[in-house]
Amino acid sequence: MAMDLTNAQVLDFLVGGSLIDSGGSLMQEKYNISDDITTYSIEQWADLHDRSVKAQWFLDNYEEIKSKFETVINGQIKFRQFQGWLYDKGFKGASKMKEAEVKALIAENDHREAVSQQDYLLEKEKERGTNETSEFSRGVDAEIANSIAAYKASIDKDIAALEGSPQFQSAIEEWKKSKSKELTWATAALKGGAHGLAHPKFAGAEPQPTLRGGSWTWGGQRPTDSVNRDVARTVNSVASNFGRGLGRVSRFFGIGGKS
Repeated sequence: MAMDLTNAQVLDFLVGGSLIDSGGSLMQEKYNISDDITTYSIEQWADLHDRSVKAQWFLDNYEEIKSKFETVINGQIKFRQFQGWLYDKGFKGASKMKEAEVKALIAENDHREAVSQQDYLLEKEKERGTNETSEFSRGVDAEIANSIAAYKASIDKDIAALEGSPQFQSAIEEWKKSKSKELTWATAALKGGAHGLAHPKFAGAEPQPTLRGGSWTWGGQRPTDSVNRDVARTVNSVASNFGRGLGRVSRFFGIGGKS
């Protein structure tokens, strides 16, 4: 019949218990060992054996274990020291980069403001130049207008005086009559050709057609030619005076011609 060794005790012949209460507590707390070995079962003795084997391995490799842990600890220390050095370099470098960035931004802002100021100055100079040109043009236009008005007033005065002259009025009337007769001749020529011009009402007044240079012209001198010349000379004299006045105005302002 097999024996049940579960919880079997080997040293149960001894009187057990702790020598002093504090001693038993100390062994349990510090080493996880019960000081009353009289109560140990076979399984506890086996567990003690396993613990001792592991303890012996620890003792045999104690220096090696210390070396390994020291290496790990020193590596961790060096890692943190490396991080400290890295952060120190990083923050100092970042500060210098920020300083450079701020300087660049300040330079950019100064440049932008300088350009804005120069653009503003340019616009104001353009406005000033435009205003000066406008004022200059207004002055020139006013002087030219005043000069033209003065000459026109003088010519109008001459024309008014001329129109009040009986001789001029008589010449105008004669010229109008001659023009009316020419239109009558032209109508007769248009409707009757040479036969129309031979009508009795034109007796002694009609011009005789002659051929010159391959085209028909009126021969002789028309009765109204002298009247036309008188009127033309009078009007041309007035127009010539007006033209000379305008020429002097143009030369004065440098518009054309030579002074």
